[in-house]
Amino acid sequence: MWHFFASHLWTFLGLVASFGTIGVAVAVLAFGVPAALIVARLVAVAREVLRFLSTPTGQAAAVIALCLAAFAAGDIRRTRLDDAAWRAREAAAERIVAERNARIRQEAAADAAQRIAAIAQQASELQQKVTDYERTISKRNDGACLAGADDVRRLRELAPQPESGADRGARRLRKAPRAGRPAAD
Repeated sequence: MWHFFASHLWTFLGLVASFGTIGVAVAVLAFGVPAALIVARLVAVAREVLRFLSTPTGQAAAVIALCLAAFAAGDIRRTRLDDAAWRAREAAAERIVAERNARIRQEAAADAAQRIAAIAQQASELQQKVTDYERTISKRNDGACLAGADDVRRLRELAPQPESGADRGARRLRKAPRAGRPAAD
């Protein structure tokens, strides 16, 4: 620190000279006197506090003040520790949720891929049945459509089967409506 003042001594002296004697006196009065008055007042207050603390009542007040300060400091520290623990638990919960969501996405993607593969396999099998049936029909030389029992069975195999046997009427073939009558649903 002394090196700074020693190397800048001429700068300080030049600054004082630029203010002049009246400028320095005004600066001392503007800043020095109020600072001295504040320090004197603080010393007087400290003297009165020490005089009060030398009495039994002052000592009791000091003990109570120290207890309250210790309690406040401990409470502030505990609050900070609780906040840190809360943030840690919150971060852990977010990590768990992110891991669970990633696992669910992965399982859903695997399930979707498996279902798509099963549907593609089923579509391939149905397409093969349709192709086989088209070949069988094209080999016939008959001009009329003469669907036999095998044809009806093949067509029924192409239709999706209901899950339960409760809806058996849905698989029955319906007769075409007669002229002038609406179709029965």
